[in-house]
Amino acid sequence: MNRYRRTGSLAPWQIGGYRPRKLVGKYRDWLLQRCREREFTLRGLVGELAERGLSVGYRVVWGIVHEEKLSYTNPLRG
Repeated sequence: MNRYRRTGSLAPWQIGGYRPRKLVGKYRDWLLQRCREREFTLRGLVGELAERGLSVGYRVVWGIVHEEKLSYTNPLRG
C-alpha cells in the first residue's frame, strides 16, 4: 500500500537489470596480453589489476579467462 500511496501504482519494481562490464578497454587488453605472455593464477591477476587501479572480483577475471578459452595455473595442483 505504501507503494500505491507513493506512486499510484501496484505494479512491482523492476528486479535485476543490465550492468556494464568493468573489465573493458585498456584493462581487458592488458589482461589478455598478460595471460598469453606467461603463467598466471586468477587471484594473482586480480591483484595485478588492483595494482593498476582497477578493483574487480575473482569471478570477473574468471569470466574473461573462460570466455577467451585461456588456460591458467592452479598452484594447488602442482
